[in-house]
Amino acid sequence: MRHLIVILTSFCLSLIATNHIKAQQYSFKNYSLEEGLPQSEVFSLIQDKKGNLWMGTNGGGVSRFNGKEFFSYNKTDGLADNNIRALLQDSKNNLWIGTSVGISNFNGVSFRNYDQNDSL
Repeated sequence: MRHLIVILTSFCLSLIATNHIKAQQYSFKNYSLEEGLPQSEVFSLIQDKKGNLWMGTNGGGVSRFNGKEFFSYNKTDGLADNNIRALLQDSKNNLWIGTSVGISNFNGVSFRNYDQNDSL
């Protein structure tokens, strides 16, 4: 009987203690084509040193999101291809973009592309 009282007391104390613990609340916002994302399939994602999110899409090029709006870049802007597979920012803040046909380097203003002719 004494063992049962100890178990019940421990159980009641644990209920009281957990009643005061509150779970952390997270909020999520979904972004899609309607908000400016150029393509719904995102294959790569990084956050740059300024806090922007860069998304490499499957056919829509690469997009930079500053927390309010999307800025997109594609072949028309000089990107090697619109199918993005990898993203990396180097120590000089250049964005390296792995595409399905080569690599693009974006310095914040323009693109430089590397492909098989550059020994890739």
